[in-house]
Amino acid sequence: MTHLVVLSRSSEAEDTGYDVRLGPLSFVTPADLVGETIGDGLDVVGAALTPAERKPRPLKLKLPVRAYHLELDTTAAGKRLRRQTRQAINNARWRLQGFYFVWDADPDLDGWLLIGGAELSETDPGISFGEFEMELSDVFMVGRPGTHRPGRRAAISDRRTGMVPRDTRRLLYSMDFAAQALPSEPLVLPGDCVDLVSSGNRPVASTTFGPERGARHLWRTASGQDAEIVSYRPDEILLPGRTSYLDLDDLGSVRVWDLSNATPYPPNPAAYTAERDTSPDLFWGWERVLGDVLTPNAPLAVENGATRLIWLGAAANQGLAVEYWDDTAGHFVRAGRVLHALNVREQRIVELTPERAVIEWRAGRYGMRAILQRGWWGPRLESYDDGGETARLEFAPEGEGAATATAAGPAWVHAIAAGGPTVLWASGSNDEIVNTTPTVIAGNAATFRRTRVLVAQLGCPPGPEAGALASLSLVDARPIPVLIGRS
Repeated sequence: MTHLVVLSRSSEAEDTGYDVRLGPLSFVTPADLVGETIGDGLDVVGAALTPAERKPRPLKLKLPVRAYHLELDTTAAGKRLRRQTRQAINNARWRLQGFYFVWDADPDLDGWLLIGGAELSETDPGISFGEFEMELSDVFMVGRPGTHRPGRRAAISDRRTGMVPRDTRRLLYSMDFAAQALPSEPLVLPGDCVDLVSSGNRPVASTTFGPERGARHLWRTASGQDAEIVSYRPDEILLPGRTSYLDLDDLGSVRVWDLSNATPYPPNPAAYTAERDTSPDLFWGWERVLGDVLTPNAPLAVENGATRLIWLGAAANQGLAVEYWDDTAGHFVRAGRVLHALNVREQRIVELTPERAVIEWRAGRYGMRAILQRGWWGPRLESYDDGGETARLEFAPEGEGAATATAAGPAWVHAIAAGGPTVLWASGSNDEIVNTTPTVIAGNAATFRRTRVLVAQLGCPPGPEAGALASLSLVDARPIPVLIGRS
């Protein structure tokens, strides 16, 4: 089994042979001389010379898209890196947030790059040996650790007003549950950031940390207002070394996997271990996805370290598995399965960044979307019937008993269980029909139905209590990565 080319190692990890890291991508070395533009230009004004307007400074960068020569299967690894490179560069939403650049041989070039595009071509004979080259175009150094601080801009919208949609396709507007308060700390930041500073000249409240992975946290929450920017720096005790800015964002980020070549598929929950669940690429043949996939039927999985969703198949006894990380067991545990329609044949990635992923499964006129963000204890699910009739979501919890859906705090938040793990389910509107009569999924299930569109926010163990999940479901809070100039 081959090793995955996209590597996420700490500064203390052993040498992997990949000396260049560009955001989520790793390369063996530059393919040509690396050149940078320094200084600013001059303008001619009459007989005088004056400093020109400051401009972004371009960088000359050409990279070989091939595997390290000690990989077990260099051809397969090289082709995988080409797929991931194509996905990342074509993913404008992620690419335009900036990629952090590290070349082991030259620490003076560490910084954030903004990339316009690239030319990806094969060498001779590239396809046979999995060897390609990429020449970046319109690549600029936009910040360095000494001149800029990373941060997040809060894009926060209140869904209670009836002016903000409750689904990603902007079909459902409602003022239901308007009496529920919003979260006090809606902004989710990387877990090991410190020294929080707000652009609003106010103290930043940050009292809640996510679950731990060793000495590190998956995330931390912070107070925030719409359009406010919160900047920070990595915790130098937990993240020493040059790769601290990369490693800070990596843990707890949202990851999407292609399971087309997974062994076994569907995965067996009885075989889950900490090593397999943290590195499914190495043990199960999962492939990290950084953008659009090539086929519409590739089985996908998405996780953020605390919650994982795996597409098991289109049959009634399959569907979308919902799993959570159990600290006692030390690996993911299956909480249940959700399905919206039979005969699902198409899957696609609607949106993907390290902060948020939106994936859609479609069966003709029936569609289901799963949204997962950094810091969420469960996904947000949306179901659509584009024929204008009944949209449904049916959740079959793990356990031997009959499925129950009982009110948990707010009446519109249900606790779903069948003798196993309890999953909280916050409804999207007050006119949903809730019962335990499944029509598409096999087994005992809690079922939710509504005309045309249906939404729900899930909370898996050991996540938020019912009131906190209710508040989370009523706010659209997106942290957008930014750089703040040091002044």
